[in-house]
Formats: sequence, structure tokens, C-alpha cells
Amino acid sequence: MNLSQQAASDRRAWLPKQALGQMLILLLVWAYMWALQIDNDGLWYRGDAARHGLNGFFWSDYLRDFITYGSPGGMPNWGTSGDLPAADVELMARYLLNDPAQPPEFGMKEMKESWKVVVPV
Repeated sequence: MNLSQQAASDRRAWLPKQALGQMLILLLVWAYMWALQIDNDGLWYRGDAARHGLNGFFWSDYLRDFITYGSPGGMPNWGTSGDLPAADVELMARYLLNDPAQPPEFGMKEMKESWKVVVPV
């Protein structure tokens, strides 16, 4: 057995130990990541993803391009067709990122006062 064959056989002897070590490290990393997310409610960044402060940063470019160039699914290209100037496209993209206004409270008393009972004859 020459020297290169001896080195190759030594490397093969280490292979099972290396694979076991890598699998152990992978399992530990997976367990650590799982432990970090154990109380996560499923949304991004442990909370309401739509209201996260950086969401506008991530979505504003996408919305601007979507409004400008349209989509293959049927969204018109308002920016490149000349219907909207670039400033209006930017304004529209920022408007879409605003939180919607909350409707006013409508209690049971007001609800009952607004009812009209119509009896057909």
C-alpha cells in the first residue's frame, strides 16, 4: 500500500465521525432556533406583521413597481403608460401602506334605533 492509498483510507475512516458531528451540530442549531420561536404566534417578528415598523420599508419598492409596471395577471401599468406621473405612483404606494381607519363604535342601542321593520302585504 503506497502513501496516497494510506491517506485515502485514513480520510474514509474519519468520514463517519465527521458526518455524525455535522448532524449533531445541525440538530443543536435546529433545537436552538425552535426554542427561540416556541411562543411565536406565527407572524413575522413576534407580532402583527402588517403593523411592524419596517414593513413599509420592505413593501414600498414592491408596490411602486407593481403600480408602475403592472402585472401579467391583469394589473394595468399606470406608470409606464403615462396615466400617472412618478410622483403620483409614489404617493399611491405610500397611501396603500397606511393603516386603515377604525370604524366608529356602534352599540346595541344605536343598532336597534336604526332598524326598520318592513312587512310585505
